[in-house]
Amino acid sequence: MDHFQKTVENRICLMELLSEQADSMITDDCKGEIIVRKKDGKSVYYKRFRGKGQDGSDLLIELGTDMDPATLSVLQSRFYAKQKKALDHDRKLLSTLIQSSYMPFDPDTILASLPKTWRGPLEKNLSFTSNQATKDWAKAPYKRNQFPYDQRTYLLPSGIEVHSHAEYLIGCALEARGIPFRYDMEIELVAPGDKIVTRCPDFSFMTLLMKVIHWEHLGMLDQLNYIASTSNKLTLYMENGILPGINLILTADPPGRHITLEEIEMVIDRQLIPMLQS
Repeated sequence: MDHFQKTVENRICLMELLSEQADSMITDDCKGEIIVRKKDGKSVYYKRFRGKGQDGSDLLIELGTDMDPATLSVLQSRFYAKQKKALDHDRKLLSTLIQSSYMPFDPDTILASLPKTWRGPLEKNLSFTSNQATKDWAKAPYKRNQFPYDQRTYLLPSGIEVHSHAEYLIGCALEARGIPFRYDMEIELVAPGDKIVTRCPDFSFMTLLMKVIHWEHLGMLDQLNYIASTSNKLTLYMENGILPGINLILTADPPGRHITLEEIEMVIDRQLIPMLQS
């Protein structure tokens, strides 16, 4: 079972649990429309039913103000009934997706199922940035930056946890293209005084010529402390031969907004792929 399917099935189980909890909180029969009318200067809640009374007025049952226990009980029940309906609807859609429509995306399996005459051009386009050696390198164990779990709030389709929305977009774009990478890999650098220090570029890659390159996304350039620490890190990179445009890609959020997937795709096409092939 791939990670996406497992994630969806876990979400379905969670929805079932939440639906059961919501159902246990529904004490009202949920018949009739809830309306609010002014009465003696107060907002009073009513249940309104279809039809009219003998005098032509609406069929109403007075519940009380929003401070009355009976009113609060009905409003709470209606809220949980609405939540349960939405949960059951979404759970049904997800169940249908997994049971009948979903096919895990596996480029190798798809290629193997195609006629041989079709495989050549596709294999060339899918594998021109990697080979078995670079894939093995990406999958091999490595030292990673150790952050508390709750600081990684984004989950890539492969199950890798990343720190930010921008890193999530970059990671998704890389995985969609089948480009192997390591995330937050520790590298050792020589600092002034011949002191050995470690840094963790956001993404690291192995080129077809077995050279390591890196990608850093600078996502908080509106913060002075971040600018200072980033400047020191880039200086250390360059002193150790990690140079922008050579073996280092730098991206940043434009002023006032986040980097877009289209901009990331452009960086992959114009910078990363040429580096991986060199």
